This record gives sequence, C-alpha cells and structure tokens, in this order.
Amino acid sequence: MSQTRPLHDWTARIGRILPLLVLLASTLSIPPVMARAGFDHMKTGFPLLGAHRHEACESCHVRGQFKGTPRRCAACHAQGGQIEATPKPRDHLPSSENCGECHRAASVSWAGARYSHDGVAGQCQRCHNGRIEAGLPRQHIDTTGRCEACHRYPSWQRMRMDHEALRDLSNCTRCHDGRLAEGKPRDHFQTSKDCKACHNTRNWGGARVDHSSIVNGCSRCHQGDRSRSHPLTATSCESCHSYPSWERIRMDHSAVGTARCQSCHDGRIAAGKPAGHILTQADCGACHKTNTWDGAQVDHSRIASGCSTCHQGDKGAGHPVTANTCESCHSYPSWSRVRMDHAAIGSARCSSCHDDRIATGKPAGHVATQSDCGVCHKTNTWAGAGVDHSRIFSGCSTCHQGDKGAGHPATANTCESCHSYPSWGRIRIDHGAIGVAQCQSCHNNRIARGKPGDHPRTTQDCGACHNTRKWD
Repeated sequence: MSQTRPLHDWTARIGRILPLLVLLASTLSIPPVMARAGFDHMKTGFPLLGAHRHEACESCHVRGQFKGTPRRCAACHAQGGQIEATPKPRDHLPSSENCGECHRAASVSWAGARYSHDGVAGQCQRCHNGRIEAGLPRQHIDTTGRCEACHRYPSWQRMRMDHEALRDLSNCTRCHDGRLAEGKPRDHFQTSKDCKACHNTRNWGGARVDHSSIVNGCSRCHQGDRSRSHPLTATSCESCHSYPSWERIRMDHSAVGTARCQSCHDGRIAAGKPAGHILTQADCGACHKTNTWDGAQVDHSRIASGCSTCHQGDKGAGHPVTANTCESCHSYPSWSRVRMDHAAIGSARCSSCHDDRIATGKPAGHVATQSDCGVCHKTNTWAGAGVDHSRIFSGCSTCHQGDKGAGHPATANTCESCHSYPSWGRIRIDHGAIGVAQCQSCHNNRIARGKPGDHPRTTQDCGACHNTRKWD
C-alpha cells in the first residue's frame, strides 16, 4: 500500500528546485536587451556594444532613472561609483580614465587591449619592468634614468640621451661602438683612451685635451698617427717633441736607428744641405755629427782612393775635361798640389789648363806662337823643349808668329826666304821682298853691315849708288 506525502513536503521540494531553474536560465544565451525590451537603444546616442548588450537595463539605469546616465567609461568603471561596473584592477598600468583608448567597446572582454601611449600618465618603468611589459633589454646601458628621459613615443629608437643618469660613465665605448651609438669616425686619431678624456656629453665637436699637465706618455693617445715622412724610431714622442707645438723639437738622434740623415734633412722636414755644399751622395753622418752641422770633419789622411764617392761633380769651372779619378792627380791635404797624369786628358789643348790661371802658362820670354804646347814640350816637364828644325824647310810662321826682332825690316816675306836652320843670324837676304824701306834701316852696323869708316859722307840712300847683289 502506497503512502501519500503531505502537501507541505512538495512545497519544500519545489522551493529548493526553483533557484536552480533560475540559475540555469541565467546561463543560457539571452537575447540583446533592446530585442528583449523591444527598444532601439541606438536612439539614445549610446549604442550597446560588446558586453553592454547583455547587461540588464537596471545595471546602468539605477532605480529606473534614465536621464543623466553617464556615458564616460570612468563614470561607471570606478571604485565606489553609483553604478556598480568592473573598475580598474589595482595592478592596472597608469593611464587616463578613457578606457576606450585601449579597450574596444565591441569586445565582451577587457583582454586584447590595443595600448595607446597617448593617454599614459606616470613613469614608463611602472609597466616596462620586465613583469607587466618588456623592460630594458640585456644590451641596454646601465642607467637609473627614466625611459622618458631619453625615449619618445611611438619609437624607442629616436631618443635624446641624458648622460647624467648613467650609472657608469667610465666607458663610453660600451655604447659608442658604431652599433648601439655613433662611434669614432674613420679619421679619428688612434687611441685607446675613453671618449670622455677629450669629449663632453653634449657635443663631439670642440674636443680639448689640456696637454700642459702631460709630460710623458704621448703614445697612449697618439698611437700610429705619425706622418709618413717621420723618421723610423722606437723612442717616445716626448723625447723630441714638447707641448704646445710638435714643430719645435729637441732631436735625440740616438733613437733614430739606421735611417739615412737625408730622409729627414731634405730641406722640407728638417734643414738640408746649404746651396754651397759640396756635391755628394754620401750620407750626412759621413762628415757631420748629430749635435751640430758646424765643424764637419773628414779624415782624408786614411783615404787613398774613391774621392768621387763624395766629391761628385764639384770640379772647378776651369778643370780640364777628364774621366780620370781625382786621386790620379790630387792628393791630401791639398787639391792644389797635383801630380798630373796627362794621359787621361784626352784631346784637350794644353792651353785650356796652362793659361797661368789654372796651371803654369808660357813665360814672358816665350816665343810668340799660337801652336799648342805639345808641339814642342812634353807632358812630364816644360824644360828641354825641342823641335827638330833640320827637317823643316817652310812654314816657320806657323809657330814663330810676331816674334821678329824690334829692328827687323818690314817685310811680308816668309822667314825661310832669308833665314835657315840652325841659326837666325846667318841669312841669305832677298832684297826683292824688302819693299820701299831705306837700306840704312837694316844696314846700320847693328842689324846688318853699314857704311865703312872711309865711306864718303852723304845723306843719299845706299841704293843711289849700290845695288842689292853686291856693294862693290
């Protein structure tokens, strides 16, 4: 037999099931409010988008009050507001109260926000801290400065650098390496010094180094920037150079090494040979010392040959043309005393040297002649000059030019017409060549026999009585 339950028992059961049915109904898809109410919310100027479409009217229109309902997000989504809407969480990044700058109204969730820095208030690192958003990358310079001190939205790359906020200013090249930031230009002088040793943090230009307090260690900065013409040396810059000018130097030649003197002493880098210097290809050090040019000494006493290795092309203007060596004729200590090797003279005329200026010339009583010395003289001595006249029958005047005696009768005749070798005194006179000269110009008992002592006195010319063949 079945037992009938009392009515109050069914009522209790329905009371327990009804809340479950209501909860189930709330989880089902609910049509938009405007469709449910038959009201077009667009007419209010506030379209219901996203999550707003599924909210009950009274969620925003509190106590049935429609007029004056807030339109701004922050008026509803705020702590302690009249309308109970989801406020910003406590860990929300600092921003303006305009939610729509980042969140989409059509979205049903706060997630997927498109972040706009336009409405950001506060410091960047409150978000960019490596937890909420990406922070400083590993290669970022170590700094306590705020992001906005250097960076600007919308790009991190374009920035104005605040060097004062850097934790470590001891190594500029950590950033200025040509990759993170501008580095040294190609024409920068070679140095391992840090940038700040000369530059400031405001500008690369106008870099200054106070050299006045620097007395050594130039090469710590000036590395490899010597000019191409600088002599090879391992010595330090300050051994020769001093501040404030590189040009004025105190030269330490001991550090120059094996470089030839003229590699510097060329008249451009340093003083070279003066205009009157002896012509030579020998190095300066062959004669000069490194402490002074003056007092150059060459010990010729030990030099027996090779003069031309130094004395090149500096023969006197009147020196005879010769390919012979200097030492063939000259000897130390004087150029003037020479032992002449005429064999090397070649075809030069003797008188090109023997002119009483370069070498001894004709003596005052020498026979007047234009013939070359070698016609009569030998090259080993002037003395004993001899000409074998026995074989000469004509052409006396080719050597004996203009050397007739003072009282010689005027004549155009040749010497050999009257004179014969070996004596000028014995003559056969050809009076036909005398011309118009008076006889007594020769027949005066000095040049030729004159009137005898018993000759009658007369002023008549000899030719008035005598003929030229015989007196008698």
